[in-house]
Amino acid sequence: MAIGIIISIIPVIVAVIAIVVTYAQNEKLERARRSDDVCKCFRSAFSVATAKLGICRDDVHAIMRTEIESHDAAIDEFRRHIRRRKLTAFNAAVDNYRRIRDSNKPNISQYYHAVATGEPVKDHSSACSELLKAINELLEFAKPS
Repeated sequence: MAIGIIISIIPVIVAVIAIVVTYAQNEKLERARRSDDVCKCFRSAFSVATAKLGICRDDVHAIMRTEIESHDAAIDEFRRHIRRRKLTAFNAAVDNYRRIRDSNKPNISQYYHAVATGEPVKDHSSACSELLKAINELLEFAKPS
């Protein structure tokens, strides 16, 4: 009698295990999809700046002045999705990016000349490449899975 009961509940146990495994796999896939979406959003926030810095026709200060708010918002949003073990490295990359970004101020006489003539402030390409490197360092944390 007891063996008959055990044999009759084996399919139920197998079905429950299959449901649990399927649920866990779906959760993992959904988490990966959400992570990919967050990474795409973060990368897209920097796309305009990376394109402009790549050709470096405008001065760095002008490029970053228009992008600073969207970059900071993207960083703050993305930080919530960084795993704890990577958070210290991400914060260091953010600090480096902000230090480089904020140090690129135009010379005041160059700035007034640019305002008066409508020409961009003359800037060195090294400033573009340094900032681009810092942005790429940030974007390393948003690689698609």
